[in-house]
Amino acid sequence: MIGDSLLISYSYNNIGSTLLEKKEFQEALEYFEISLDIKLRNSFTGVAATYNNMGLSYQEMDDYPKSRDFYKASYDYCHQNKDDYGIVTSAINLGVINHLMNNSAKAEKYFLEAYNIAFKNGYKKLIVEATEFAHDFFYDMGRYEQAYDMLKQYVIYSDSIQNDDVIKEIARLEAEFEYNQKQISDSIMYHQQKIHDEALHEEELKRKEQLIWILAVTFAFIVFIAFALFKAYQLRRKNRENQLKQQALEIEKNLLRSQMNPHFIFNAMNSIQSFIAENDSYSALRYLSKFAKLIRLILENSMHQNIQLQDELQSLELYMELEKVRFNNKFDFKINIDDKIESDIIEVPPMLIQPFVENAIIHGVMPLEKEGLIEINMRKIDGENLILCEVTDNGIGREASAALKKSHGKKHKSVGMQVSRQRLESLNKQTQKEMSYQVEDIVCDGKVCGTKVSIIIPFISEF
Repeated sequence: MIGDSLLISYSYNNIGSTLLEKKEFQEALEYFEISLDIKLRNSFTGVAATYNNMGLSYQEMDDYPKSRDFYKASYDYCHQNKDDYGIVTSAINLGVINHLMNNSAKAEKYFLEAYNIAFKNGYKKLIVEATEFAHDFFYDMGRYEQAYDMLKQYVIYSDSIQNDDVIKEIARLEAEFEYNQKQISDSIMYHQQKIHDEALHEEELKRKEQLIWILAVTFAFIVFIAFALFKAYQLRRKNRENQLKQQALEIEKNLLRSQMNPHFIFNAMNSIQSFIAENDSYSALRYLSKFAKLIRLILENSMHQNIQLQDELQSLELYMELEKVRFNNKFDFKINIDDKIESDIIEVPPMLIQPFVENAIIHGVMPLEKEGLIEINMRKIDGENLILCEVTDNGIGREASAALKKSHGKKHKSVGMQVSRQRLESLNKQTQKEMSYQVEDIVCDGKVCGTKVSIIIPFISEF
């Protein structure tokens, strides 16, 4: 009976969490209340988590006093049970809600308590969470020195978590390599024994009847010829597959080079150097943190055939933020995603959109005398597993850009655009799907006032 009650309490809590994610807050609270009642009556674990869920529900409903009360209940419960991990989580939530309620003294108290306990226990992920919210709080309060200190801790522990993940991955790969080596060794021994047994059997047949031997030799010769022809066919087919794979790898490497081209990295370093020269260490650290995160995302995404759309959008946003700072806010950008697109579920080929955005910045809006604007609009095509992505700018247009390059004697052709075309062709061959893009001028009052690139991208869903 107790086991059943425990499962029921967790089921109600999980249903409430699902409703909370769907922003059905009132219904979520009803399930959380039932779960909490069962846990309190039976002294089950998970009470603090349910309190926090209820606090988050009221926070999302902008009922901050009730939200604070439930976060405080979780905080007190964890103190009573000497649960340091739960204390840190609850203290962060209390810091956030007091910040929203403009209770700066209490917000600071809870943020610093969360950081100190997490630091003492070595809770790296909670240190990252605590320093991130504490940085935002101090920055909003105009206390930039404390905000800078928290940002430094955030960067240090974020990288530490990343390093831990890399070490675990290396250990996994080493174990997998040793296992594969053993499988190969066992397979070789098995086939050697099999060949030996077949040879003995053949000798035994030879000692029998000469006629049977002649027929066996003849049959073996025919089989050998057929096998040789079959292996030749397999070899030709495998060579063709290897050629296609090599082409795909070369295109992926070229795409990675185009996204991490030396000009972009050199200019980013110049921007950081400029901040340092101006003694603006805070801006330099923020820019460096975003730059490091973008490089890490590009490297991680390049290792996968498909990635979540939200990861692709995150790398795009980071790239445009860095370029915006580098060009002294010469342009602004917007990313608009249709409500029907679930960016955390669907997956798309990585690094398809960035070369078109780079082209819009360099050749579209940068030559403008006024402020430029780049928009990325995505919508799902009804009845198809396809996304229409439109990259628009209010730049000078293709004809004016070509004339400008000619007047400056530039013959450079965009490597990113060329690689994108090759990659689309390669993906079409591999997936048997039609991925394409179209470039057209935007005309206002009879004059070109920008460029629009329409890209058809197929996607797959995790569910």
